[in-house]
Amino acid sequence: MKLIWHIIKKDISRDRWALVLWAMLFVGQVAIGFVALRADRIDPNWILNLQSGNQGLVCLALVMSYGLVARFVQSDVVIGTTQFWPTRPISASRLLFAKMSGVFGMFCLLPVVLLLPWWLACDFGWREIFWTAIEVVGWQMLVITPAFVLAALTDDLGRVLLWTLLLVAALFTWSILLVSSRSVLLGKSFSISGDAILFSRWFVAGVVVIV
Repeated sequence: MKLIWHIIKKDISRDRWALVLWAMLFVGQVAIGFVALRADRIDPNWILNLQSGNQGLVCLALVMSYGLVARFVQSDVVIGTTQFWPTRPISASRLLFAKMSGVFGMFCLLPVVLLLPWWLACDFGWREIFWTAIEVVGWQMLVITPAFVLAALTDDLGRVLLWTLLLVAALFTWSILLVSSRSVLLGKSFSISGDAILFSRWFVAGVVVIV
């Protein structure tokens, strides 16, 4: 266990400044929420700007999560002709457990802690906090799981980005095909309720893929 913690701390220390910047993106989301909550007057344009800023922080946090996870995994290369890990006193399973634990703790649990003050300010009960935390963890895992897998199967960040572009193109094509035939899939005309059903199916399918 001591060796696992050493690997996790080494990964965090190597990218500590990038992780601090990434964490500040979540703090910024909370700050925007408090600014909107304490507004004396409601200006539609101002509220729209706050929403756009919050969405920008969310997207940037997801992109940084993807890249940082890839760096976490590739800091101990597991393929190629120059890797050092087979000669170290650590098994492949222990290395995998260390990487998975570090990634889950940093990129799934830490966002929940950083967003908790906002949930408490919104008077969330423990049940609402639990389910919102599950949703946050779920979305984070949907983002970081492809990065984890691609980084484990490649030997540098450039290859991760290349395969990511191919994956995004494949998902985009699949989405177009799915939307074009959504009436057939749902058995009725597509409506707001259809959007909710399709969103739920995508989320559940993603969780199944992660598991």
